[in-house]
Amino acid sequence: MTESLLCGVFLLVFAVFLHRKSAGLNLTGRPCFADLAACAVAVWLYALLLCLSARPYFALTLSILLLVGLYCVNVAKIKSLRGEPLVFADVALAWQAVRFPEL
Repeated sequence: MTESLLCGVFLLVFAVFLHRKSAGLNLTGRPCFADLAACAVAVWLYALLLCLSARPYFALTLSILLLVGLYCVNVAKIKSLRGEPLVFADVALAWQAVRFPEL
């Protein structure tokens, strides 16, 4: 129980760090409402993986890898499309990026 809570707290701090880094803010800045959305995604993902695997460290590792993957895709999209961030509707079109990589 304690391990799951510690992993969850670590993931929350990591999610806020990634969000602040992608937004260009520092960690000492004022609280941002969008941090709550980043935390909600992290908690939902960690809880889902923890329920499926019942292993806190595995769920933490996989959650971090998925969040870093989303962050890298967001950075690549911002660089290639001159500032347009990754949005929820882009996830439905992800298969096209794999099928047509030259676009």
